Amino acid sequence: MQAFIFDSILMSAWFPGHSFDTQTNACDVAYNISMEFQSFYQFNSTNMPINKTCNWKISIPQNYFVYIYLVAELPKISTIIVKARNQLQQHRNRRAFYLTHPGLEIIVETVANVSLNFDITRQNLSHVFSPTYIDIYKSSHAVVLNSEDTYHPIMVRGENQIAIASIAGHFKDLHQYMRATLIFDGPNWNATCIGNAYSIFKSGKMLMPTKRTVTIYTLIPIQTQLRLVIVDKTDLPALTQFHGEYIVASGFRNISLSDSSMLLTVTHSIHDEYLSSMSIDENSRLDVYVGGLTNLIASYNASNIHSDLPQNFRAVVRFYYLNAGSAMLSLTRDKHMARWEHPFAGRRGFFNAHFHDKNDELIEYYDVIGDSSMQFQFSYKILHFDDGLLYVFIPNHHLGVYNASDSTNHQWAVFNGPSMSMFYHHANRGALKFQLDFKIDAINGAKIFSVFICWHLILFYLIM
Repeated sequence: MQAFIFDSILMSAWFPGHSFDTQTNACDVAYNISMEFQSFYQFNSTNMPINKTCNWKISIPQNYFVYIYLVAELPKISTIIVKARNQLQQHRNRRAFYLTHPGLEIIVETVANVSLNFDITRQNLSHVFSPTYIDIYKSSHAVVLNSEDTYHPIMVRGENQIAIASIAGHFKDLHQYMRATLIFDGPNWNATCIGNAYSIFKSGKMLMPTKRTVTIYTLIPIQTQLRLVIVDKTDLPALTQFHGEYIVASGFRNISLSDSSMLLTVTHSIHDEYLSSMSIDENSRLDVYVGGLTNLIASYNASNIHSDLPQNFRAVVRFYYLNAGSAMLSLTRDKHMARWEHPFAGRRGFFNAHFHDKNDELIEYYDVIGDSSMQFQFSYKILHFDDGLLYVFIPNHHLGVYNASDSTNHQWAVFNGPSMSMFYHHANRGALKFQLDFKIDAINGAKIFSVFICWHLILFYLIM
């Protein structure tokens, strides 16, 4: 016998009007369980009938929720399917469920002798609904919530309809507990539950609530590495595919995009993420947004990927949107693997940071490109920064100190040197953006010297 949780799970809410008295011929008894007058229910069976379907219909009163812990045991050659209808999902080896009013249905289909055990525990929702309010407007930055943010109810109020993406962390053992984070299509937890963080994550799509006000609440405070990203739906382009990723701290993540598709990546805080290289169809374009869907920061096509990559996108959330065709992106959070500090003639790029307004630390950002082994011509200009001080240093040649008033001067500063480094400092907290464009070229003198040598070689061969 093999200890086995279950082969697949499908969860979706059943709504008022569903018949509680529907009987099934697959079992001797159809179990109808009300959690209104009991706080705990347990089922244990060491010998379920073969090739049968058994079901449990569980009603949950308002202002309560239940969590279900389920384990099945069966031979390796056999399977068991468990369907709990509340949020569309199908999974393997998961055993924690969290459900609210009005209830759920568990359906078990057996093809061999199996044992099935599950416990249902009822708990109260908070007696007082006192949410934290978050407002989302068109063209505003994306809202990023982690699991701790939702231990207390969150009411998201949109100027328009909103879209919600759910990103799971890289510890898969924690994924099942994302089911405890529920999304209600309305201004409180008595509204219709339209999904949970796990079901959204597994769907491969963004959740589109019908209401402009949505309530998000985690029933049991469990750390899951969850990230919910919420945007104004009107800012979204038309998509045929959607991908959400949590890029880990080491190694590369190669992601394929096709047609009109979007990749959303998120990190646990303001962090570097490098698009180290990519391939893209001749007539396709990849647009990169940081912080929100209206903050376009870069565009790539077949003609500029060799000069403009690698590129660092320093933020919490990033959106990579492919307009058509196909592309393969290579992403990493390791600057050495990305060869971010490696200079070469013809390279183009920028230093950037998008500080989310939830940042609660002193804002400092240092970066460098180049080393002491070769001289280049470095050009830079300030594209934008909101406030603070900016230092640009080229060894033995230049130290520039700038404040926000200099961000209106978009002239290129040009200096020769082995490297270029920058340091950005801001003592206040809040939503800030910063961008410094750069170009790296061969030093003109080196070019003239090369031409001079070439002409002398040509003349030498002509004379010979």
